[in-house]
Amino acid sequence: DRRLACLQFGMRLPPRVTMRRVAEPYRGPRKEFHGRSLPVIYFERDYLPGVAANQIPARRLHDSRYALTLARMLGKAAAPNLIVGRTVDPISEFVPGTVLFDNGDEIIVEGSDGLPQELVLTDHGGAFADWTTPSLLSFAQSYAKPVNSRHHDLPDPKLFADAYLRSFKEELVRLQSDYRRRKPAFDSLFKHLPYDEAGSFACRWAKVLRRLEATDVEGLVAAIGRCIVAIAPTP
Repeated sequence: DRRLACLQFGMRLPPRVTMRRVAEPYRGPRKEFHGRSLPVIYFERDYLPGVAANQIPARRLHDSRYALTLARMLGKAAAPNLIVGRTVDPISEFVPGTVLFDNGDEIIVEGSDGLPQELVLTDHGGAFADWTTPSLLSFAQSYAKPVNSRHHDLPDPKLFADAYLRSFKEELVRLQSDYRRRKPAFDSLFKHLPYDEAGSFACRWAKVLRRLEATDVEGLVAAIGRCIVAIAPTP
């Protein structure tokens, strides 16, 4: 269900992911369970011939063509990642979860010209973990980090930041407009699942859609911009 929901928001995921199970003998600290066979679940996906976005060598970022293409890809990928609340589980409903983005799960596949060709999110774990935070503004600082963390490796940090924010805004506007235009289809996607305010997936889906619809895109983009070193106003 989470994978389907992420795809609905345009997240670029591996085309095939298979869940498998293997038996593993327990050898942990609880001696009374030693030797007991426990099921361990793992996932298989096709190999991606690329590099993790947060591990790209600085020498590649020195190439302005490479850097700007990467900025646009990161901005586009950041929008749905933010919408689905992809985080570590929040401590409470009043404390937003720690954002999972640009942390090694995003793989950059390069073309024959050596430039980024596509960005694929290999693991959508953490999606819909944060569905109670009322405003996406709470995550502004975290979504400025992909720009700030590369600041010293870029030939023109401001140009990179502008490209990132522009791409982020375009994708967020597109997704918000798509939802408003096809609201019944989005709202009914998981109607067959049980709805429980304690956090069933149908509930999380509905709350995430409500949060998306209420988002002030201009205000959110401005808030992220104020957290970016290269374009933030001088105190």
